[in-house]
Amino acid sequence: GYIVHEIVEVTCTIKDNSTLERAELWINNVASASWINITEIDSIYTLYWNTTSLENNTSYNLEVKAYDKNGNILNIVTTFHIIYTSPKLEQN
Repeated sequence: GYIVHEIVEVTCTIKDNSTLERAELWINNVASASWINITEIDSIYTLYWNTTSLENNTSYNLEVKAYDKNGNILNIVTTFHIIYTSPKLEQN
């Protein structure tokens, strides 16, 4: 998994040999973003995920689901760990 904090740019590149219909981003099994009416065979999608209100030392599964016009579904899951560290002060 990835260690993240603050605003995280989540970028998905989706390719298919058929025309894509839609793509969805799910965070811990909750639909969080949806891109519909996709007309390309490959597409790049970006979402900015604000993690500042999430509890420290927690993990989240981000899942991308892609649907093509033929009814095929592809999903990929990646785990992200929220880690906040306190700034260190240096004394001279």
